[in-house]
Amino acid sequence: VIGAYSLDKLQAKVVESFSAVPSLPSLPRMDNDEQQTGSTDTNANTNTDAFYASMNVQPFRSNPCTWESKIDPQQTPIVKCGMPFQPTSLNRIIRSIPVKDKHSLSITFQIPPQYQHWESKPCDYISHLLGHEAEGSLLSSLKETSWVNTCCAGVGDGGYENASGHALFCMTFMLTKEGVDHWEEILDRMYMYLGMMRHYIHNGDGLPTWIHEELKSIQEMSHKFEDDATPVDLAESIAECMVPFACLPPERLLDGDALLFKFNGDVIRELVDDYLIPANARVDLTSSTFGRASDFDEHVSNMNVDHGNSNDENENENHSMNSKSGDAIDFTLETAGEPYTEPIFGMKYWSHPIPEALTNQWLESREPKL
Repeated sequence: VIGAYSLDKLQAKVVESFSAVPSLPSLPRMDNDEQQTGSTDTNANTNTDAFYASMNVQPFRSNPCTWESKIDPQQTPIVKCGMPFQPTSLNRIIRSIPVKDKHSLSITFQIPPQYQHWESKPCDYISHLLGHEAEGSLLSSLKETSWVNTCCAGVGDGGYENASGHALFCMTFMLTKEGVDHWEEILDRMYMYLGMMRHYIHNGDGLPTWIHEELKSIQEMSHKFEDDATPVDLAESIAECMVPFACLPPERLLDGDALLFKFNGDVIRELVDDYLIPANARVDLTSSTFGRASDFDEHVSNMNVDHGNSNDENENENHSMNSKSGDAIDFTLETAGEPYTEPIFGMKYWSHPIPEALTNQWLESREPKL
């Protein structure tokens, strides 16, 4: 809460405005809740208990109205909904038409929620290696081919990328026009780099800890000398960090989401081995070489709208997921046919499953080796 008053006046106003709100009403009430809130609504208690029973969730709660009265992040109801991508959306390539001239390649892996790893932030370690630009890096290798200009990797800050039920680890390459035709080779080199990381993970002492210490020092320096936030932004940031699934203790509300505190090689190994795999990825290739939206007849393309609301799983897989012509590798505008039209923003795209032969090639490339 911010305001042009003293802390005592702000506290008094908060107590006056919110003291009548029941403590954690979304959780099943405990015996001492009635003493604190004066509520005796047994119907509300029964309904809340039934809700959590239906979700098979056992929320942890002790000391109501204290910091410890929060839900285990692994037991929040949304976790039961699973990962955001359906199986039919994975291991396929989506070619889309941009609004302006642009050539980019993105591969997105869905991974477990990462909030509980706030001390070690394993995705920061992985993204640091994959997105490195120095000699010997993945980018330096791709620049030699004149296919890629820049790249970046990691989990974004947005709610759809970093949520309580999942996280999305994305690697994006900004391509040259020539690189558009070599997307599968670019991803093959990325998987080769993951294979090199797996070699160090499974041999000797594992991944070097000095990389973690280097990242830790960089983040400490950045946090120490960052510009002061406005009062509104600071209050908003702290409020976001106070949500139960963020897992931050009160003494780390100001820096827990920005700093590294310990190294956890086991979580890094789990992510690289089990989640950064072709079967768990979606590839997006966006290029103005595919044309502009105005190049396609509106009347015809609207006949091919992906509404995404069919209850027939086979229909979804065979119609709204797969373009009617062309394939993932031998793609040309002459043979691809009319693109689909995304129903919300009207984006034009083609969708094809990635061939098994290419998937097997990537699996071979990510085997642990130098």
